[in-house]
Amino acid sequence: MRKCPIRSYDPSILQEPHIYRMNEVCGHYGEAILAVIHEQFGDGIMSAIDFKFSIGKIKGDHSEKIIMEKGRELLDDTNLAYFPENKLLSI
Repeated sequence: MRKCPIRSYDPSILQEPHIYRMNEVCGHYGEAILAVIHEQFGDGIMSAIDFKFSIGKIKGDHSEKIIMEKGRELLDDTNLAYFPENKLLSI
């Protein structure tokens, strides 16, 4: 965690089990998460600027559970332009 974050990555990292599962969560629950965000906070997108992330654990019924918490700034929808294929462009 002492290196600067990069915007590109080696595609083989997606085969690592933990990263694969995090991508799987986004793929399966992404639309539901987006709906909850829009319902609770209105239209907008999450920013990766000022991103906070914490990892912890709790005792579950049968095993320990991993807790991952992400904190992001919500960008106002009025600063975004929507394009086909659900692509966004910040303006």
